[in-house]
Amino acid sequence: VIVEVTAIEENGVEGLMIYPNPTNGNLNITAEGLKRITVINALGQVMYDINANSDKEIVNMSSFDAGIYMLRIATENGMTTQRVSVIR
Repeated sequence: VIVEVTAIEENGVEGLMIYPNPTNGNLNITAEGLKRITVINALGQVMYDINANSDKEIVNMSSFDAGIYMLRIATENGMTTQRVSVIR
């Protein structure tokens, strides 16, 4: 039995774009029906948390230490978690 998975849908999160990744400054986040953005560090601490006012938000990551962060994005249609790298 061979099972091929060609794509996995992210709980209805449509039009998601996160750039630039890696970043050392502003991180642009775009998604349809964007509701909330949360940035979590490797220790599980919430570093940044906002309610989004539009489908495009900018998060200033310049004050964050270099490393990997989890970006939790909630929209009207679902939620996704993405990795973001901060470089120096």
